[in-house]
Amino acid sequence: DAALAHAGQCRVRLEAQRSQLEKDLAEASEELEAWLRWLAPFALELPAGVPHSWPLRQRLEATHMATVEAQDIARNFAEREKGALSKFAADTHLPNVAVVCEELEGIDRHQPSALIAELHALARDWERITGQREE
Repeated sequence: DAALAHAGQCRVRLEAQRSQLEKDLAEASEELEAWLRWLAPFALELPAGVPHSWPLRQRLEATHMATVEAQDIARNFAEREKGALSKFAADTHLPNVAVVCEELEGIDRHQPSALIAELHALARDWERITGQREE
């Protein structure tokens, strides 16, 4: 009887751990998907998806790593583009580019959402600016 009780307790603990892992994975996946959506307009090379066939712990770790990679890509891209857009604005005097540069300069980089705000500002007129750069 004691062995059955112990086995039952182990099963309950394992189910609770699995449930928590599934919850954590769902949250981590949502965060990764959000970063990938914010980066989508820019045609960047992004982290690959995590196979669903992997065990939960591996999927959770890989999802966290992919999120960190996406954030690094976003940070590097935003920094590079801010510099390039400033130079492009100075060289061309295009009003729409100047507006984006002003908006980027006005973002408080100390705020947790600053990088996301920068991506939104860049994305808003991205196709037009890309076309203007090609002219």
